[in-house]
Amino acid sequence: MFALYTIAMRLYFSLVRLAACCRKDARRWREGRRHWKEKLVQWNHQHASGSRPRIWFHAASLGEFEQGRTLMEIVRDRHPDWLIMLSFYSPSGYDLKKNYPAADCVAYFPSDLRDEVSSWLDLWKPDIAIFIKYDFWFELLHQLHQRRLPFFYISAILRPNHYLLHPWANSFLARVMRARRVFVQDLETGKQLSARGYDNHERAGDTRIDRVVRLAGEALEADVSEKLEAFCGAQRIFVAGSTWQSDLDRLVPAMRFALQRGWKCILAPHRVDEVELLRIERHFSGTCTRWSQYQPGLNSRVLAIDCIGLLAGIYRKGHFAYVGGGFAKGVHNLLEPAVYGLPVCFGPRHRKFPEAGHFIQAGFGHSIETVDDLIALFIRFETDDPKLRQQILAYFAQHSGASEKIYKTLKPLLEQWPKPGN
Repeated sequence: MFALYTIAMRLYFSLVRLAACCRKDARRWREGRRHWKEKLVQWNHQHASGSRPRIWFHAASLGEFEQGRTLMEIVRDRHPDWLIMLSFYSPSGYDLKKNYPAADCVAYFPSDLRDEVSSWLDLWKPDIAIFIKYDFWFELLHQLHQRRLPFFYISAILRPNHYLLHPWANSFLARVMRARRVFVQDLETGKQLSARGYDNHERAGDTRIDRVVRLAGEALEADVSEKLEAFCGAQRIFVAGSTWQSDLDRLVPAMRFALQRGWKCILAPHRVDEVELLRIERHFSGTCTRWSQYQPGLNSRVLAIDCIGLLAGIYRKGHFAYVGGGFAKGVHNLLEPAVYGLPVCFGPRHRKFPEAGHFIQAGFGHSIETVDDLIALFIRFETDDPKLRQQILAYFAQHSGASEKIYKTLKPLLEQWPKPGN
């Protein structure tokens, strides 16, 4: 089986490199991995092997990074003697976080080919490895096991139809479950693992909740706060985040209805480019202003966000939110608006996202299919419901703390290494 896996990996990584000739994302992937060995050799010259212990966090992409970020920052704050190593598989994570200040080194994971994995571990020299949610590289897991390096999975979730739960994948799952501990998000994943004879798992919850709770407690930059206050005033605010064209097909008619009833709307497209922004402006001609062009006093009722990094903070000014992606590949981050006590709605493609089901069951998440579904929610949320807001905030209070729970397991390992010079 693993001979076939090795062949498949060689073919896969060869195809990715070939795709770099015509695809921008593949080109970024290839270019980012150029001279990775030389870069790590140079970094090791600055940090002599053995001078400080090393903990390695691996994230597939930006979303997984955010899921592990709180735990990384806990380790940084409480164990400053440790070097924190961070790797990404995807350019979308690496490009945005290559200068992440809490990490001592940020790099691309090269591939899961045997020789490259061996060279990677020889140069990377981790003492502990943490994999966030998934990214199952089976040659890497095999070599970590051979070297007796402890590794963990955090925020793992395996839906019942996940390939690792099929009988043909038993040997692959066995490599994953050589982990010192697998911290799972939900009871169902734990049950699936227990049914296969594994007991080295523990339900910790979703570490993303810790991240959004932290963000909610941070103040906005003064200029951002002032601009939002000027736009929002005392009116009802609807925030639509991470939207695609398929979302706009439902959003635009419903938003026009809401504007007539006194709402103001903030719309943040998933892809912040000129095409998307012009499309939004055409839909709301005469009443829409881009964030970068907005000035207090403008008679605008729709604000189009034309830069990245603001959405999570903007949600705090809302009274009701829509999260995009549910009519495309899958719904985006529902936790970011809900953490501020906002009821949220989204499209029907949310089954892979357990928080969507939790929110629906709790009464503050709403799956919509049509324009009329969204209009009905605008009418429902024209006034505040203090009990609903308290219910939403109580959900986050109840479900936060996964990162601290994981840290308690890591702490003895982090403390057993001698400090430099001892």
